[in-house]
Amino acid sequence: MSCGKRPLVLVLILALLSASCTPARRTTQNFEPQEEQAAPPQQEPQNAAERKIFTQAIVAGALIGGGVGAGAGALLSRDNPGLGAGIGGLVGTFIGVATAAAIAKKQIETYRNIKLQNKQLEKLLETAQEYNGKVEQQNAAFAQELEGLEKHKKTERQTIAKTKLQELKTQEEQLQLAIAERRKLAETLIPEQKEAYQQTLAGLENEEKRLDGMIKQAQAISETGYVGPLS
Repeated sequence: MSCGKRPLVLVLILALLSASCTPARRTTQNFEPQEEQAAPPQQEPQNAAERKIFTQAIVAGALIGGGVGAGAGALLSRDNPGLGAGIGGLVGTFIGVATAAAIAKKQIETYRNIKLQNKQLEKLLETAQEYNGKVEQQNAAFAQELEGLEKHKKTERQTIAKTKLQELKTQEEQLQLAIAERRKLAETLIPEQKEAYQQTLAGLENEEKRLDGMIKQAQAISETGYVGPLS
């Protein structure tokens, strides 16, 4: 009687395999061509980090699928649980690996998106740092020009200081706009990115304070003709 049941058990397991695999095949046939048309090179891991993600997912899928399949096969084949567990384990491993491969591709896509965002942040930081450097140079030049007014006569100092005062105010207006835009942009970043970007914002804010001091100095020189220290 046990011999008669073995073919039945095998038929049941093969039926389960067919039922489990058929939808997966239909799904693959429906969406795989679209993925290949969109971005064929992105389907497979491209570097060590992506290969690690893929390998870990496949191993986990094989272990889980094989374990579940072996348990189910043993339960279905009570007369010969060893044979049922073996066949079920193979079936479960196959299904687990196929499922894990699909999950791994999505994980790799997420990893690439994060990597792209980080590259964009690097470019953003580079641009912000370049602007900070230009502001620092301009402020240093203004400070040097104000100190150099001592060489001129009082009336000349006042005239030059008035001209520099307008330039400094224009610089301050531009700097305040840049700071406002940078604050707004910082609020759109995730915490890890925001922290790095806010460091460039702090640099601009320091230059704004420096610029404000020079405006006060230029204002005083234009009114009194006296060249004093930055306030």
